Amino acid sequence: MSIVQAALDRMKAAREQGAPREQAAPRPAAPPPAVVTPAPLEWPRRGLTEVKINLPDLAERGLYSDPAVARRQQDEFRRLRRDVLGAMRSHNDQGEGVSSPVVLVTSPMPGDGKSWTALNLALSTAAVEGPDVLLIDADPYKCSITNALGLGDAPGLLDLLRNPTTEFMNLAQPTSVRRLHVIPAGHNNGEVGDLFTAERLRLVVGSIARTMAGHVAIIDSVPILISSETAALADVSGQVLMVVRAGVTLRESVTEAVSRVRTSVPVGLVLNGWRPMLNAQSDHYYAYENYRK
Repeated sequence: MSIVQAALDRMKAAREQGAPREQAAPRPAAPPPAVVTPAPLEWPRRGLTEVKINLPDLAERGLYSDPAVARRQQDEFRRLRRDVLGAMRSHNDQGEGVSSPVVLVTSPMPGDGKSWTALNLALSTAAVEGPDVLLIDADPYKCSITNALGLGDAPGLLDLLRNPTTEFMNLAQPTSVRRLHVIPAGHNNGEVGDLFTAERLRLVVGSIARTMAGHVAIIDSVPILISSETAALADVSGQVLMVVRAGVTLRESVTEAVSRVRTSVPVGLVLNGWRPMLNAQSDHYYAYENYRK
């Protein structure tokens, strides 16, 4: 925790030193934003067999909790879900227009738990009566979510980027979890770098953001320090969740990872694997702090 907090403090201080200071008249506190339940989306009916969300299988793959700590994990993801949705509403209240529903989940380096976080956040969000959730696998190298759900042969994000005018909803796979759809990584023909261009991403992610307004799209991406594609994805996202592993991720890596996200995109920190002092608590913990707006 101290490593991540130190990096957090250093980044805050650096941004405050570089930012121009303005004198603004105090404003009364705004009332809490009203929570509006969005209308369900009309997903295409194509007769596809729904993808089975098999929790024991996901747990064996390291993408879901062991039953012994599942309840605590669910509580933690409920808190993370509230923070993410709250950040969207807060952005709306600032008079900046409709906040993008696109949440990019990444990490500085492999092994920090980004795919775990993306999948469990999607499951937690889809479990409540409210928004539809679209989970997108944008890690065409590892394809953790795609492979875990048995979608290795299905068209997905890479196919959308090849043909940006394709309707993304036609590639979204229904799942056994109501309101949760998945777009797998798609067919990798070796031209990933050529597909993740600013223009292609603007068209594809822009279409997702407009259609999913009021709902949530969660993107699991490549670790940002080993891929330029992730920074390009961050540019067209509404917010970024940076997953770091306590006691493993270096302070310098966190600092460098955040610096690759442009300053206008909010970044939230998700601390994974923190071991509390009390043995009665679990070995996994998720803490969210929005330290850049």
